Amino acid sequence: YLTFFLSLAVYATDRPNFIVILIDDMGWRDMGFSGSDFIDTPHTDALARHGVIFSQAYSSAPNCAPTRACLMSGQYTPRHGVFEVGRYPGGIDDDDRRMAEALEAGNIGGFPAEDVMAAKYGKLIINLVNIIQAAVGVGAMKNAAPIREMANVEAKAALAAAGITWRDVGGSDPRRDELMKQVEVPGVVTVGGSTSQSLARGAGSVETDYLNGEISRLGRRHGVPTPVNDCLNRLGDQLARGGAAPGSMSVEALKGLLRETEAGV
Repeated sequence: YLTFFLSLAVYATDRPNFIVILIDDMGWRDMGFSGSDFIDTPHTDALARHGVIFSQAYSSAPNCAPTRACLMSGQYTPRHGVFEVGRYPGGIDDDDRRMAEALEAGNIGGFPAEDVMAAKYGKLIINLVNIIQAAVGVGAMKNAAPIREMANVEAKAALAAAGITWRDVGGSDPRRDELMKQVEVPGVVTVGGSTSQSLARGAGSVETDYLNGEISRLGRRHGVPTPVNDCLNRLGDQLARGGAAPGSMSVEALKGLLRETEAGV
């Protein structure tokens, strides 16, 4: 994340005004002033030259949606999300328990999890849909449901072949009903998830290689065909490099692309 706080005193009366710019999916070296020679960011660089740069800060969450919700609501992440604590590759210890207790004392819900990696792989399966949504748009996702299901089936087969267990942290997780509530905000147009947002701002790259690409990697390593995820991974790269906008592809066009790559749609 990259966050800018701009203090504007021009229209201030008894206190200054602030503009906060929160950028999703941006690494700390993705700006010209921070060392990037790939992405051209002249306006942001100008803000950095004429302002103050803080290079060390804390985010309310490690991913995009909870961070934005924290900023907008003034609440800690677990009031609209789930935070699990555990060891890699598995297990918990006294430090994890103490951390969970400290989080609870600070009004942050902590959940010690022996199988924390299973939850992470469950989240991986959920996020395979991100590139589909980015390609066809939020409004077309109902018609794209069969493609999502095929990608998920491949993922579960690849994970099983690799001996990787996963846990459903989606709609069936009861903590979602308790801690998360998604509603439409009047007047706000939803672009979509993190991959859609990357396309919307013309980032030039997307996260698909770490999502669908991970399933493709596991499939190759363990002899499990993953043609749908292979195709979706390539599509993410093509859309990002081509500067495509979210929803620039029809569901039928996506199905046609999968047929061309012998994905069996």
